[in-house]
Amino acid sequence: MEPYRIFYERYHASLFGHLFRLCGDEDLALDISQESFTRYLQHYGAGESNAALLFRIARNALYDHFRQRKQECPIEGLEMPSGVDPERGVIVRERYRRVVAAMAQLSDRERELLSLVLTQHLKYREIASLADISEANVKVIIHRARKKLQQVLTGDES
Repeated sequence: MEPYRIFYERYHASLFGHLFRLCGDEDLALDISQESFTRYLQHYGAGESNAALLFRIARNALYDHFRQRKQECPIEGLEMPSGVDPERGVIVRERYRRVVAAMAQLSDRERELLSLVLTQHLKYREIASLADISEANVKVIIHRARKKLQQVLTGDES
């Protein structure tokens, strides 16, 4: 179980962050994250660590969740921890809402791939394997998604 514990510690935060960026629901992201690690362990054991496979399991579990409920992935505000200065919390929430609203203007594919890059644990090659596209295509999609976000966030429509 030691290799699995190391695998879990390495990827649990990034997987949760990825799921949270996809759906905007902290509780759901936590549930799907835990479910994904459980499915990974049940089906693939604690031997070899494969982050791309884990993220694919998580993506499919999230999509299954919404497909079963016939609903879109919600994008909601971020609750601040209790120790955060209220004024600072308002600023952080507003920035978060702007970024989430900007990301909502991306296609599902762009949002998913950009979120995977933001986890900082997956290489473009792993993301390409996860998304079933070429590494070059991943780079192009990420580049275009970043440009779109920049345009939306700065209000530059050129």
